[in-house]
Amino acid sequence: MKALFLLFLSLVFTCSGFAQSTLALQEKCAKWAEEQFVKTYGESPIEGSWKSSKPDKHGTYYVFNLESHYNRKRDRCFMFIREDHLGKDNKKIEFRVEYLFDAYEGKEYGQCAVSWEKYNWKVWSGGFCHVGDRECSSYDEWKQSIKPYMEE
Repeated sequence: MKALFLLFLSLVFTCSGFAQSTLALQEKCAKWAEEQFVKTYGESPIEGSWKSSKPDKHGTYYVFNLESHYNRKRDRCFMFIREDHLGKDNKKIEFRVEYLFDAYEGKEYGQCAVSWEKYNWKVWSGGFCHVGDRECSSYDEWKQSIKPYMEE
């Protein structure tokens, strides 16, 4: 009985240490992804998003969203960036570009450019939506294709 109890305690402490190390890696990943975002866009996202206060030379405002995820299976830190381009009214999204990067290496794993048409996101033609070498024919396919990077 004592041996069984000791085995149980060792399993509890092993699992607890594993969860803590994964949490530490996720926190490190989030910090690194935010630093890379600041280097690229010049602003720090507040609670994962940032909105431009002034339009660019074309009258476009931007809203950026950042998500990071430490993928234990791939031993990689991924960052997902959503870039919404707003019209001159600063409200309606005219189009969206999403990116999937390895935050540590800066390698792009995929991107998808879509526009809002008739109550649905429509993928731009010409290879603007892909994960690796695989082209995605719809926004839903893109979302499904990035799940193994952002959810495992």
